[in-house]
Amino acid sequence: MTSLILICHKAKRLCGCHLFVGCWMLDVGCWMLDVGCWMLDVGCWMLDVGSFHVPILIY
Repeated sequence: MTSLILICHKAKRLCGCHLFVGCWMLDVGCWMLDVGCWMLDVGCWMLDVGSFHVPILIY
């Protein structure tokens, strides 16, 4: 997933923003990808925290 973001940011640099609207759309796409990855991270972290709390609740 991270490699996708890197490719995306490289594409933005190559684009050079000649086509402003195209570049803006690429920006939004990258940003959404970043947010998606971040949400995935948070989800995984919450899962870790949850699995840590479950054994405590059993006792």
